[in-house]
Amino acid sequence: MRRRRRRPGGHGARPAAGQIRRGGSGLEKYPDFLRDFRGDTVHASTLNLLDQLSLGDRFAALPQQREQRLTMEFDDGAITEDFSRLPGRHQHIALVPQWDFLNLLANAAAESPHFHLAQHAEVIDLLRQGGRVRGVRYTDKDTGRTSELAAPLVVATDGRHSTVRDLLGLRPRSSATPHDCLYVRIPRLPGDPDGTFLRFSATGGLIMINRGDYWQAALLIGKDTAQDALADDGAWTRRAIARLAPYTSERMAAIGAADIAVLQIRSDRLARWWVPGALLIGDAAHAMSPSRAWESTWRCRTPSPRPGSWCPLCGVAG
Repeated sequence: MRRRRRRPGGHGARPAAGQIRRGGSGLEKYPDFLRDFRGDTVHASTLNLLDQLSLGDRFAALPQQREQRLTMEFDDGAITEDFSRLPGRHQHIALVPQWDFLNLLANAAAESPHFHLAQHAEVIDLLRQGGRVRGVRYTDKDTGRTSELAAPLVVATDGRHSTVRDLLGLRPRSSATPHDCLYVRIPRLPGDPDGTFLRFSATGGLIMINRGDYWQAALLIGKDTAQDALADDGAWTRRAIARLAPYTSERMAAIGAADIAVLQIRSDRLARWWVPGALLIGDAAHAMSPSRAWESTWRCRTPSPRPGSWCPLCGVAG
């Protein structure tokens, strides 16, 4: 008899969906969702799901940049990804500030009498009984009060530094990543490109998302080289961005190291995403590089940099 292969997480995904349909509670560690430089991409499959939830019109009213095509520029040419042939109603991806998207979902959930969201509430322990997770213990960070929340299923979405994962004693398996990322806001001026800007070369990689009056820019750098990139008040970073996007060169002069945020790119995953009574999803289960798709294409197309130059793969500065 042929055995069916289970998907990772499948053991808990179907019960999770059933529990969510019946209602529940959510705990958000922070008082709001406003964290800069969060991922903005909402794919066509998610847009179709929002339609099914009758949230499509609300989502369409959010400030967003729609991309039917994305072009990646290289030293020797360009590659264009065309979304116009995707099935369904949406033949594009949407770039939306994630805090706006999460606020939309939270406000829609608040309309249900079966769901409650507690914000500024930090999980500090798990409730267990009979070898099963039965809920969480959390602290209200406004009042300092500790409370317990019983639940037939705990779904951990608390990111790459997951508290729930640590409390469960689960350890992800890591794989090497060649890059880290520097994030910076760059003023956007009339005459700049309208869409997302993607530029890669043997000396660096730059992703810039149109946020209306500014660009959210992500500069790929060698692993663990951020300290060098931020030296001299970020001088190397200013030069690197201006080299990849020359139209930004004059406005980069006003940007210093204090304006630059560092993201240490990680890639890891749990061998098992669940235990009885708990399910881990998202970065809590599998942290992924936000630029992995671009990295693979970039590395296939760019030659090795000349000796002594800054190599974005190995982080050697010249």
